[in-house]
Amino acid sequence: MNFLAKYQFDFNACIHEGISYLSRAQEAEALSKLSSAYENELTNSANTSQENLEIPIVSTADLLFTERIKNRFHEWRNGIMKNSYTDHYLKEEPGCVTSQFQTVFFKMRPAIELNGFNSHQMKLIQLVLRKQFKDLVFIGTPGEEVVFEKKVVYTDSEEDKALLMREVLEDLHRSKEARVRSAVGLRHVIDCLVSEQKLIVGHNCFLDIAHVYSKFFGPLPSSIMEFALSVHENFPNIVDTMHLLNSSHALQYLMKKSSKSLSSAFSLLCPEVSSYSVKSAHASYVKFEIQADEAGSSNWTSGAKHEAGFDAFMTGCLFAQECAHLGIKFDLSLPLTNLAANEKLKDYINLLYPSWNSGIVIDLTTGIEKPESNYKRKYPTVLFSNIVLLWGFLSKFKPKDLKDCITKVFGAS
Repeated sequence: MNFLAKYQFDFNACIHEGISYLSRAQEAEALSKLSSAYENELTNSANTSQENLEIPIVSTADLLFTERIKNRFHEWRNGIMKNSYTDHYLKEEPGCVTSQFQTVFFKMRPAIELNGFNSHQMKLIQLVLRKQFKDLVFIGTPGEEVVFEKKVVYTDSEEDKALLMREVLEDLHRSKEARVRSAVGLRHVIDCLVSEQKLIVGHNCFLDIAHVYSKFFGPLPSSIMEFALSVHENFPNIVDTMHLLNSSHALQYLMKKSSKSLSSAFSLLCPEVSSYSVKSAHASYVKFEIQADEAGSSNWTSGAKHEAGFDAFMTGCLFAQECAHLGIKFDLSLPLTNLAANEKLKDYINLLYPSWNSGIVIDLTTGIEKPESNYKRKYPTVLFSNIVLLWGFLSKFKPKDLKDCITKVFGAS
């Protein structure tokens, strides 16, 4: 928290603005709804009846307005049909300025752009057009800042009108699709990782991957096998540094009985970059070169676990050191190699721990769980048939009190 505050991190931004992203499932749902709405709009535009549309006159002002609008559109259309289409046919009249009717072209057709009318007047204009002008079409198109521009477009036939409506609906559909895709936001980072198909490195990362999946792909599948296969489809190469520590005899020897937690493994295997490291008997260290801005570079070796990406830094260093102990050499003078295909590493890839201290790994390529080959159980096997769940105790009731009660009844053993 202190680190983030020091560099002016806005803790309220996610509350005020939110973190913009859509999961794949959300994006697919939004696009599906758009497509369905688009098909409905196409059907409705083709089947809209032009008959029996009465103009509701609620006041004298409405009557005068509709008559004036009708006369102006008659004048404009007649000018078009006489091939003398100019602004001359939109002369200024009392109470209606010329700027409200701007002559334009829309999709290679003569049109009028309507400005300065309120919503009630726009509705009256639409009703006048439907009642009096079968060859004039009212169109709303998205403009700047999601404001719809209103136009009246001249069409020379029913076929031309149908074509115009289809073109307009296609434009609206594309505009809405673009807005949905722009809302993908942070998920673009995940999409880039998927498209690159590079090796993903984590430490005891099964839950991390499940969290990423639920946020950026969609709801978690109903079975662990389905989940594993779906993860493998998107991330074909994942390696768990904790699984490496437990499976490699060379790394087990180095770790001895030390904790396999990320911070402990980092301090033991990467002492030259760990500020809280312990002395180690081996001296085969990989040299790390980190590129960072001035603000962040001073904190790469701060030893601050779970702060500002330092866990990711520790995981990367740990993985590089593990690779070195497996005999994988990093030579900057040689072209980059595909680590996932390395003979010394490939047997450790796509094997993750689905739960803590179970001795079980899941193979992401098959979705099958299997015992870990070198697993040494520290605790007795849990027999779920012997487990009893008790609840409803008072808040002040302590575990020691429960143990005393059970001991009195069943004995200390």
